[in-house]
Amino acid sequence: MNLVFNTYITDEPLNSIHGNESEWQKIRNADTTFRRRSKLDIFKFTLDSYRYLDFNHTYFWVECEDPEKHNEINEYILNIWPSAFISNKRCLTYKDYQAMLVLVPDDDWVFYSPNNDQVFWAADRLTHLNSLLDELLVFSEQYDGMMGVFYSHLEEFRNLPLKETWFGQRWNNAREPRQLIHHNHNVVIFSSSIGENTSVQILHPKLFKAFFSSYNFKDKEIRRLEDLRPYFQIHNQVSVVPRFDFCTHFDGQPSLNPFILPPLFIPDGYFDSAMDILENNTIYKKGCLNLSTRFKLPPYLDPYCGADFIGSFDDLPLFIKEKYEGNF
Repeated sequence: MNLVFNTYITDEPLNSIHGNESEWQKIRNADTTFRRRSKLDIFKFTLDSYRYLDFNHTYFWVECEDPEKHNEINEYILNIWPSAFISNKRCLTYKDYQAMLVLVPDDDWVFYSPNNDQVFWAADRLTHLNSLLDELLVFSEQYDGMMGVFYSHLEEFRNLPLKETWFGQRWNNAREPRQLIHHNHNVVIFSSSIGENTSVQILHPKLFKAFFSSYNFKDKEIRRLEDLRPYFQIHNQVSVVPRFDFCTHFDGQPSLNPFILPPLFIPDGYFDSAMDILENNTIYKKGCLNLSTRFKLPPYLDPYCGADFIGSFDDLPLFIKEKYEGNF
């Protein structure tokens, strides 16, 4: 599997869902561990989490709104992946993407991310992921490689092929039909008659190429896979949705109330390796990562007795757990 980032770092909100007086905005304005962070720090936090995914090659087209931040982010990337390819110009045009296709090997899965805030939030290394991708590589032959594996927003996409569920009722319709192919304890597999232009997929190399070379969009700016939707569709794409923990959007899932599914947070002291961890403390202590093995409200709802994370130290995401094991 190869990692490909093609992203733009800015603190401007992507859409109104996370701005103005939204519930997400109120959470980020509260003085807790969940408070607002710079997009650059969120990107670094995301990169740290990917240390524990197995990539053969890594490619970064990373452009910062503030060009003076380029050296900082480049050094951060190279500290994790010393042989990474880095360009500080994001791919936007057809010509840009053709240059990308020349660089990225066409014989392996592509973890493609035009986002910069999909954090690997699992508590283990997902040692079974590579074997799953190997199995899917064989399975994909009957679909001519038109296959993608979702790595985030999984609660939504697991429900997409099921018309009786909340997400299926909304998005599985006559205009964009999806058909369940198979499901078990490990994955949900479905087909989409006009494809899935969603930017949280591990793409089969043939699908990766198809997205960016099937239509010459010339100088039109294509920031995300979603931007290709008006121009062409991938007919009968097959999608795989894991049933295990994988990545999570830092600001939560727009279709789910943040009080049901809280957004993520960066622990205080994370970048200084000076984080203090408390488990099952009676009161909420600012400046610490407050864990609770019993249900508690998050601190933006209960600033006196809340908890940042429900679970024990062993349940924390792997990259946080291994970084701060000596502090617990």
